[in-house]
Amino acid sequence: MQTVEAMQVIQLLERCEGLGVGASALCDAVGLSREQLTDPDARMPFDTVPRLLAAAEGLTQDPLIALRAGASRPPRGLLVYQARAQDSFKDALAQLSQNARLAASPLRFEVREGTRQASLCLFVDAPESEPLALVREYVTGFLVRFLAELAPSFRARELRFPDAPRAPIEAYERVLAAPVRFHQRECAIVIAPDLLAAPIATANAVVARLFEDQIEHRLAVRRSGDYRADVELAMEALLRDRRSPERSLVARRLGVSVRTLQRRLGAEGCTFRSVREAVLRREAAPLIARRSLPLSDVAQRLGFADADAFAKAWKRWTGEPPSEQRRRS
Repeated sequence: MQTVEAMQVIQLLERCEGLGVGASALCDAVGLSREQLTDPDARMPFDTVPRLLAAAEGLTQDPLIALRAGASRPPRGLLVYQARAQDSFKDALAQLSQNARLAASPLRFEVREGTRQASLCLFVDAPESEPLALVREYVTGFLVRFLAELAPSFRARELRFPDAPRAPIEAYERVLAAPVRFHQRECAIVIAPDLLAAPIATANAVVARLFEDQIEHRLAVRRSGDYRADVELAMEALLRDRRSPERSLVARRLGVSVRTLQRRLGAEGCTFRSVREAVLRREAAPLIARRSLPLSDVAQRLGFADADAFAKAWKRWTGEPPSEQRRRS
């Protein structure tokens, strides 16, 4: 089944709400409950996205609501943060292309370089029976907004859509601030080739590696389908809620007894403690890299009694205190 990260659906609803389309009305229109959006890392059927966009168009009678929604707010999420930490515009586009399916499994990006122009092509590998023109417009608006924030020198030379226009072309060009062409072979954002070498002001190799580790873990979880993966996701959800991932809470979230939880992990050759420490270590790394965040706050977010208890655990895992890790990052 093709899926989308719940975080992407949450952001879509926020963008539509910012344009005056009530999130509750949209959810009701497609039969989406708020309970389905409580875990940002959960996976949802991909057709939720085109159905929400179609509902937004129906409620507003605005044929460009998808495009406007995509361009209306700065994006967030692991892929965005990792792209911002890359050295160059080209590196950022490469990371987006490599990991796009984490955000939504049908999404595929391809960077093409030429002597006169370069382009970021967007493909949505889903049945055309769904309103994919809306998806292409939403994602294009999203990308144009994000790329403009990523590199101040970004200017799209041209935007291309394989679909027919849904409104006057001038309306598209006002939103996208670039010439727009329709009935093209591919959906693409065309840029000057020298833009690929543009440096990114927020580049940070250490942060890039930390987010890469998190992305690799999420991708591995999606591939594995094992019970340990379910336990790790439950722990991560508890940490986001500022709750310590204790056995009883994890078991309750998974709908099993503590005994069943431990038995299933044992069948896969691991223990609750080993899984918990792996999750805490992975979640701690990006928090330590945030120099503005006191280590006492890091400890609290991870469920430790105090900064000393966290420091002892980090030293046991890595052989060095968190202050040294922070100094090197």
